[in-house]
This record gives sequence, structure tokens and C-alpha cells, in this order.
Amino acid sequence: MRLSPIFRGLAAKLVLLHLLWIIPALALADYWVLQREAAILEQALADGALNQASSRIADDLIQDWPDQRALALGLDRHRLLLERARGGFAPGTGHVLLELSEEPLGLRLLDGAGAELARSGHFYSEADEQRLSATSRASLPTSDGRQMTLELQLDVPRPGFSLLYSGSFEWRVLLSAGVLLALAGSALLSLYLVRRLNAISKAVAAWRRGDLDQRIDERRGDELGRLSVELDAMAADLSHLLDDRARLGALQERHRVARDLHDTAKQKAFALGLQIAAVKRSLGPQGHDALEEADRLCAELRTELAEVVDAFRSEPVPLQPFRSRLDMRARRWQMSAGLRIKLRLDPGPEPEAAVAEQLLRVLDESLANVARHARVNQAQVLLQDRGNGHWLLEVSDQGIGFDPRYGAGTGLTHLAERADCLPQGRLQVRSARNRGTRIRLHFLLVEETQGELASDTAWSGSGNR
Repeated sequence: MRLSPIFRGLAAKLVLLHLLWIIPALALADYWVLQREAAILEQALADGALNQASSRIADDLIQDWPDQRALALGLDRHRLLLERARGGFAPGTGHVLLELSEEPLGLRLLDGAGAELARSGHFYSEADEQRLSATSRASLPTSDGRQMTLELQLDVPRPGFSLLYSGSFEWRVLLSAGVLLALAGSALLSLYLVRRLNAISKAVAAWRRGDLDQRIDERRGDELGRLSVELDAMAADLSHLLDDRARLGALQERHRVARDLHDTAKQKAFALGLQIAAVKRSLGPQGHDALEEADRLCAELRTELAEVVDAFRSEPVPLQPFRSRLDMRARRWQMSAGLRIKLRLDPGPEPEAAVAEQLLRVLDESLANVARHARVNQAQVLLQDRGNGHWLLEVSDQGIGFDPRYGAGTGLTHLAERADCLPQGRLQVRSARNRGTRIRLHFLLVEETQGELASDTAWSGSGNR
């Protein structure tokens, strides 16, 4: 049997979950309280409280003899007094158990032959294991020499059967309280959890459509908040990976087209030129003028094909300079992780594509460590010219830090591996407890890559993110 969508939602499951623990919890609390009340009541019975109460009532009823109406009213009055919450049957006895029964006490007056003269309340003639019962009798001698007997009976439900007691008001209160608590608790949890889960679901749906710029933007420090930060970082990494794959695919396609042009069209144009030259020699001066134009066009075709092949084989011009890509990465981390990044980039040469990619990966991993572990929302990024082709990329924060003596995690291991891929790459990690972390990557830009850029004042100072 399939449930309706409304019952398959998280809110409905939360209601059922609350009912599953609230009602048993209330039942256990009820059982504990009633067991305590039953113990107090049984102790009072053992101390003779029921006998004492019947004796007091008998002494008071002697004054109303022989008025039958006065005796009946006296029985009602004493029964109500005994059922009071305070000062009733006995001080400190189980008044909760008395309230669970419609008529917990019964009083009746019997003559010497056992005939009933007056009654107040209900009397149970048969013993019931589900109920706690006790009866006390007191002699009532009258002024005319007749011997009367007063019977006082106590009959209340036992704690183990109170929830099953037919018509119990306690059962209705317990069930109503459980349902109300379940609805209230599930409503609050739904407002708190479902809204946050819907935000994650919305972002995941956008990622499935290819919109990897969508972010959850969750800043709470609980499990859902940390999951959201990790998912945002994953989306940023996927976006960078897809960009890299697209550029690599385009470069591979350019090389394939260049290879095909070189191996097919260019070779055939060269062969055509040889054929034209052979025809010119065989025809002699008569056909020289007619083939001269064809030979010139063939030469132009070979030249243009060579230029096209060289253009395809050359490296494509980057869409953005390296420092612009650093700034874009910093902005992405600012959006996805809420970091305020202070960026200072010295102007200088453009690194090779492979070197630039490694540096961007080092920046991503370092900022990811700040977002996940530093417990701060600020970081500093420095790209500094150290002279003679030596450069420094530094990412620092003022977070909680860590003790490097206890070994490096996976992230720092990856950073060290990327540093080894760079010319004269060297990684330094400086950190201490509550003293922040500083990651310094030293590397060399070789002479072939140091084509100086035109002066760009955008990178001559520092910017605050």
C-alpha cells in the first residue's frame, strides 16, 4: 500500500516520530507517579488510616440518630470530605488515585441484621485484581440500645491498569497532550529543518541543470551548515574542473585539426605543385604561360595551409590574465564560504598554463582549509615578487590554527605534492594553536614564460574583499 504524498513528507514523519516517543514517555511518567501514590496509599492503609476515618465518622453520626434523612446527608458529607485533595482521607495519601475513580469511597449504615439503612457512593461486592480495595467497619451504638455498623470502602484502580481503565479522564488527557506535543514539536522542526533542506535541494537541482554558480549560502555551525559549506565547495571545484576540461578539450581539438590538415590537405597541395611543375616541363614554352597562374595559386594554397596549421598548433590566448583568474577565484570563495579576502598581487609576468593551474589549485585548497577549519571569516592572499624570477604565493588567516607536530592532513599533503610540480617549488606551513595559519609557496618563473605584461595599475596595490 502506497502512502499519500502528504504522509511521505518529513513533517508527517516527524509527527509520527514524536508520537512514538512522547506517548510512551508520558505513560512511563504516569506509571512512576501512580506507583509512588499507590505506595503512599498502601502505607496509609497499613497505618490504620481507613479504620481511623470510619471511627471518626461513626462518632459523628451517633448525633443524627434516629433521623434517617440526617444520616443519609451525613454519609454524603463525610464521603465528600474524605475525597478532598487536602485534609481528606489521610494527609499525604494518593489523591491522584482517588481522582482516577468516579466513586473511590463508599459509606453505608447497616442495622444489627445487616440490612442497609443509608448509603453514599458505590460498593463493590466482588474483588477485582485490577483495583486496590479495602473495607473498614466501625460499631455505632445508639441511645436506644440498638447496635449499628458503619462500613467504609476504598476502591481505586491499580497503577499498572490506569491507562486501560474504562472512561479514565487521565487517558484522554494523556493522549491529547501527546498529540499536541507531537504536532508542536514537528511543526517547529519542520520550520527549522525542512526550510534548510529545501534550500539544499534547490541548489542541487540547479547544479543538475548545469548552473554551478548557484550556492546554498548556509552559515550555521551545525551538521547541516557544515554539509552546505562542503557542497558549495564541491560545486566550486566542479565548476573549475569543467572549465579546465573545456579548455583542454578545445586545445586537443585544435591539435587534431592541425594534424589532419598537415597530413591531408597540405600534403595534397604539395603533390599538386609537383604535378604542375612536371606538366610545365613536359609542355615546354608553349604551355608555360597557361600553367604559371595555376602554379602561383598552388603556392598560395600551401602558404595559407601552413599558416592555418601553425595557428591551430599554437597555444590559445588565455581568456583572462593569471591575476584576474586569482581575483575571480577569491570572489568565488567569498560568495560560497562567506570569507572576506584581502588580496595583494604584485604585477609581473604571466606563468605558463600548467604553472598557473597548479597555483590556482593551491589557492583553492588553502582557502578551503580556512573555510572549513580556521573558524574565522577573514583571510589574506599575497602574490609577491622576490626578485630574480622567484615568487611567493601566501595564504594566511588568524584562526584557531593547529599543531604541525601531529602530522599533516590530506589537504596539506596535496599542497606539498602540487609544490613539487612547480619549478623550484617549496611549501612552508607555519601554524600554532590559536595563532592562525600561514601557507607559503615559493616557486620560480623560468625565462621562457616571463613575457612582461603591459603596465596594469589594477594590480599595483591591494584590494579588500
